[in-house]
Amino acid sequence: MKVSKFAFESGKTYRVEFGLYDVNSTDVRAVLTVDGKEILSYEAENEYLHSAKGRFGVVAAPNGMDVTLGSVGTKLTIDSLIDDETNWKTITNTFAPKFIASKMLLNGKSYTGYAGEKFTNRVLHFKYRLTFSEDAAAAGEWGGLYFNAGGAEMYPWTGTGILACIKSDVIELQVYEDGTRTKFLTNTENLLDSSKTYRMTFGMYDVNSTDVRIVLTADDVTLFDETVTSAKLHSLSGYFGASASDAGVRAELGSLGNKINVATLVRSEGSWKTYTGNAPEFKDGSLSITSSEARFPTQQTMRIVLTADDVTLFDVTRTNANLHGMAGYFSGAVSSYTGILELGSLGNKVNVSTLVRDEANWTTYTGGKAGIQGRKPFHHEQRRRL
Repeated sequence: MKVSKFAFESGKTYRVEFGLYDVNSTDVRAVLTVDGKEILSYEAENEYLHSAKGRFGVVAAPNGMDVTLGSVGTKLTIDSLIDDETNWKTITNTFAPKFIASKMLLNGKSYTGYAGEKFTNRVLHFKYRLTFSEDAAAAGEWGGLYFNAGGAEMYPWTGTGILACIKSDVIELQVYEDGTRTKFLTNTENLLDSSKTYRMTFGMYDVNSTDVRIVLTADDVTLFDETVTSAKLHSLSGYFGASASDAGVRAELGSLGNKINVATLVRSEGSWKTYTGNAPEFKDGSLSITSSEARFPTQQTMRIVLTADDVTLFDVTRTNANLHGMAGYFSGAVSSYTGILELGSLGNKVNVSTLVRDEANWTTYTGGKAGIQGRKPFHHEQRRRL
């Protein structure tokens, strides 16, 4: 474990990153950074932490300490939007998106906007992959990203907002005010390759009392960075959306990976549970606690696996409160009197051999089935594997 000397100053606001993620098939890394400086880093092989699902929480020690968590600023990660599938609204006569493995897929003519929340002064962060057929590229078809005040189910050029049209040979930025295009910019130098995945940012925010900054980047390369003076765009509240203009265009939007903005958790006020001390207060996109603890719960998800000679027969993930954390018994069975089932040791691993050797505690209770009696039931946290 690497630890750097650091002390938080009372009353000062810091930009903090904290969490845990897998670095390969066996190892995990825990990190804590403050204002870009790594304060703590732990990397090790750990079967209990690897791919672990858990809860983010915050604690204020019982000595009069106050803690406030809030958004890092304009950044909005797409994760919570993608997870909220039912709030993506498709414009009439276009194809609805599909949601697969934390990605939103648009194929063919599709315009869809997120209606779950209106945003102001936000820049969306996401992964983006745009694929053109040869005919679509030749015809000038495009993938679109937009921010529209008119509504999630409205075309981006019908109201006030911004639209980025990504084509095979040019990227366009269009600004609309009350349905009239007031700005049209092009970029032919930094094009996106078809079928390549990029880390994207797109959005706009106020920079002073009159001006708005519009940004679009791909893999940290600036495609557009435009500041405009517009009373219509200033402090605009609206909806993020994405589109594929026509047949032969496929767009994928997904999570950036192991980062999550605390703003996506703070907005879900009803999901924070206090288990000791004072309940948190929510104000202006921040969570504040005084000498208490609060946590954000995750779903009770479990994984069921069955393999034979490293071939996966079943690998199913389910959310089930009754099965999650359940303690129970391993057992075997044959379907008829003529069937034979043999279970044997794999060698020196912790596995079924520990049960097979315990012959006296195997008991037949019906129809040739057997279960283990004399041993305490295995709990899922022990991670015993047959």
